[in-house]
Amino acid sequence: MRDGKQITKGLLHAVGHGVGLDSNERPAIGGFNKYQLKEHNVVTAELGLYDPDVGGVRIEDILEITRTGCRNMTSMKTLLEI
Repeated sequence: MRDGKQITKGLLHAVGHGVGLDSNERPAIGGFNKYQLKEHNVVTAELGLYDPDVGGVRIEDILEITRTGCRNMTSMKTLLEI
């Protein structure tokens, strides 16, 4: 949604993917995947939005899955300016 209107063009990026020996490995993370994350899995959270009229943005963090949720392993501060 932008200004109360549904976005009908552009690209919503998948939520993320596993991190290990390859740069993009399983599991893929998003509503289409039924893989249940397990404690100590390491995954990206790289939400992105792309609109041909405005541009695009993707913010990526590396997360370790814990027994009670997750631990953000990214220490860089995020600042989004429009």
